[in-house]
Amino acid sequence: MRYDIAVVGAGPAGLMAAKTAAENGLRTVLIEKRKDVSKITRACCQQFIMDENFQGETIRIAKGKVIFTENGFDVDYHGPLLNVTDKYFVSPGGHKIHFANNDNSPIVVKFDKGLLLQGIWNQCDRLGVTLRTAALVCNAEDRSTGVEMTINAGGVSEKLHAKKFIVADGVNSKTAEKLGFNQGRTYFATALCTLSVIEGLKDFEPCTLKSYMGRAYQSFAPLIMGPSTDLS
Repeated sequence: MRYDIAVVGAGPAGLMAAKTAAENGLRTVLIEKRKDVSKITRACCQQFIMDENFQGETIRIAKGKVIFTENGFDVDYHGPLLNVTDKYFVSPGGHKIHFANNDNSPIVVKFDKGLLLQGIWNQCDRLGVTLRTAALVCNAEDRSTGVEMTINAGGVSEKLHAKKFIVADGVNSKTAEKLGFNQGRTYFATALCTLSVIEGLKDFEPCTLKSYMGRAYQSFAPLIMGPSTDLS
């Protein structure tokens, strides 16, 4: 099959790239290794940072939309939202540093990332993007006419050709390696974290993030406790 654009990876970047390409009339295929993009399988805090011009972007949330004001686009979102207005850093000795905005506006806003991704996926489907789930890129070759690749979806191989290829399958992309990118990239370390949901807590402030710092908590990294949209 021949396409104008092939995108590998259905995270936020890949989905938005596929959606934008289809909106501009380009024949697009989106390749994703998961069967269901709404199932979040890696640690993710699932929150929008609401600081003005944070890393070059300012977010506004309106009814049914998340608006990215600096880069000029928005994303449909109809899931739960939870404002977090207070943040504490707690030392092993119990000392606290408290952060909050003077007007009590949210520091971050919690959201359901699975619902957000599923919503963009559905938009891609309605726009006519060819969706390949449970699919892996077996090989890819950059040629003068575009990128030739072979994908495997459910044990079935398929050859694809695309004039342009967007690699959006993560910082450790195997697809990028197949195309010869990142060969000289410096590897520093792997940061490990786990997420747990605790039910039945008493006296927990629902709009608060608390970071417990120091080795007294048997960790070289902070223990962070915060609210969940599942329990709001």
